[in-house]
Amino acid sequence: MNNVRKFLYMVLFFIFSISLNTLAQPAENIPEFTLYKLDKTQFKRGNLNTDKLLLFIFFDVKCEHCQQAITQINKRYSELSNVAVHLITLDHPEEVKGFLSKHGNNLLEKNNVTLFFDLKNEFITRFKPRKYPSIFLYSPQKKLILYDDNPEKLSKFFEKIKGFKK
Repeated sequence: MNNVRKFLYMVLFFIFSISLNTLAQPAENIPEFTLYKLDKTQFKRGNLNTDKLLLFIFFDVKCEHCQQAITQINKRYSELSNVAVHLITLDHPEEVKGFLSKHGNNLLEKNNVTLFFDLKNEFITRFKPRKYPSIFLYSPQKKLILYDDNPEKLSKFFEKIKGFKK
């Protein structure tokens, strides 16, 4: 009887988790946050560039969809000149370096691309991504323009970026 009850609790938890995940709405405005650069310096909401569009990409190095998304963004990097690109991960720096070398080599060491580590595990609770990869496009006024977590829909982001007028 205990095993049956335990199994039912696990099934209910799983269903509840899926329900919450599909109901979660991404942050309409960029929330307060603290992320960390590779050298462990803090980066907060107040440090954001307010002259450019703000693209946040939340990824995991082991996620195949993240690999696809970063590869597509890497190929179209030339279209991101008016965008501040923020790559956010929970992964270990060494894994991330290998991941970006393989899938995002055009993104490395660019002035408008910054890699962040979520050392306080707050990105998920504040930005409310639904899954990996989560891609957020915000205006310079920090308002959400577009959110998606499907790398096949990246063209929508590039259309918005191309059509953006300040």
